[in-house]
Amino acid sequence: MKSLTGQEETDESLMRRFQAGDGEAFDVLFDRYSARLINFAHRFLRSKEESEDAAQEVLLRVHGAKDRYDPSRPFRPWLFSIAARLASNRLRHRKRHPFLSIFFRDEVDVDSPLSVDPPDRPLDRPEQTAETTRLAEAVRSSLDKLPESQ
Repeated sequence: MKSLTGQEETDESLMRRFQAGDGEAFDVLFDRYSARLINFAHRFLRSKEESEDAAQEVLLRVHGAKDRYDPSRPFRPWLFSIAARLASNRLRHRKRHPFLSIFFRDEVDVDSPLSVDPPDRPLDRPEQTAETTRLAEAVRSSLDKLPESQ
C-alpha cells in the first residue's frame, strides 16, 4: 500500500494502523508476507500443506498479539521469530508423535524426517494378502463416506 507521499508504507506503520483498528492494514501485511511465511516454514517442515497451515497460524498469532507489538521495533524480525518458534514446535511435536499410516507402502521414503519402518511381518500368505486387501478397501470406503470436514 502506498502512503500519501507515494512511497510504499512500512510494516511498522501498517502495524500502528492495525493497532488503531484499521483492518485493511492487516490485509496489506497478510498479502505482503503470506507467501514468504509459507516458503520459510517449508524449509523446516518440508510439507506444502503443513507450511500453509503454519503460515496461517503465524498470521493468526500476529492478529491476536497486535497489542503486544512495539511499533518502535522492526516488524519483520518479530514476525519471523514467531514463525521460527512455531516451526520448531511443530518439528518437536512431530518427533514426539510420529505419524504412521495404516496403509503401509512397499517403499518407505528414507529421506523423510517422519519415515517409520513398518513393523516386521511374517511372509504374506495368499489368504493374508486377500484379507489385508479387503480390510484396506473397507477402511478406504468408510473414509470416503466421511464428510470433508472430518
